[in-house]
Amino acid sequence: MKRVKTVFMIAVALLTIQTAIAHSNPRIKHGVKTGQLTPKEARMLRVQKAHVHSLKHLARADGRVTPREKVIINRAQRNFNRNIYYQKHDRNTRRVCR
Repeated sequence: MKRVKTVFMIAVALLTIQTAIAHSNPRIKHGVKTGQLTPKEARMLRVQKAHVHSLKHLARADGRVTPREKVIINRAQRNFNRNIYYQKHDRNTRRVCR
């Protein structure tokens, strides 16, 4: 029973990460559209998103996600979300012609 509960909790955590990754696309696109993100910043964020996705894929490769892998993935996801916020709110902007 304990193993089933642990597997369920890890599956829920991975689903949460997948949802967060899916919500990052509109945030990046909006930042580019409004000029809050430069093309270089957007490219860097997309590379970081791919890194988080690859960590998740590697953790699932052996069929079991360990608690340590879960911590690593969550930390990478938090850093990614934080970087989106920081890049959108720094003073580097793209000129938007109106």
